Amino acid sequence: MGVRACEAACAYLRDEVDAKIVVDPFCGRGTVLAVATAMGLDALGVELSAKRCKAARALTVPLVR
Repeated sequence: MGVRACEAACAYLRDEVDAKIVVDPFCGRGTVLAVATAMGLDALGVELSAKRCKAARALTVPLVR
């Protein structure tokens, strides 16, 4: 999922659903988690691949606004 799509999804969850946490059960490299965190949401991700987990932990995404 691209950064802009993640921003749209997280904005919807935050503004319309009033969610406080985003759960991504197949987080891959962590784009959804990084965007959710940057937007002030708590984020929880699950990934089986240790390599992808490491990449997800290191990822930060600046918001394009």
